[in-house]
Amino acid sequence: MKLLVATVCDAATVREGLLHILGAGVNRFGVSQFPAQLAATFAFQLEFERSELGAEHELAVELADKSDGRIIGGINMRVRPGQGDPSWDPELPVYGPSALPLSMFVIERAGLYEIAITFEGKRLAAIPLTVKEGIVSGATPKSVVVGVPEARAVSTSGGDPAT
Repeated sequence: MKLLVATVCDAATVREGLLHILGAGVNRFGVSQFPAQLAATFAFQLEFERSELGAEHELAVELADKSDGRIIGGINMRVRPGQGDPSWDPELPVYGPSALPLSMFVIERAGLYEIAITFEGKRLAAIPLTVKEGIVSGATPKSVVVGVPEARAVSTSGGDPAT
């Protein structure tokens, strides 16, 4: 099993086996007062190996307070990945997308938190989150921004594309 995607985002849904993510990369939250609920979603997608299909597996997601290690809340589930659609190539991977609303957790105070995902007791990922009173939620300031490549026309005749 591989963890393909794990992110905190503005919103996420699962439809027809597809994971739809909006506003990925949220790692700081501003709240007007405590206690507070986080208006975000933890989205993740697993890729299962053939040997894991049809069997039950333990999957857990937990939110913890990093200052004292206290578990704020979590969800434990048994997952049984299916064989996939038999009309498709059996070599295609089988994915398990999921979206977990973080509003189910109540944050009592400002601080550093961590959301972690484990599969069969093995920790796959941990995402740090900062919660403060009165700041704006979003990504860490000065986050790395990846540029978008410039589009250009390509000529198949070997000449200058502008001509």
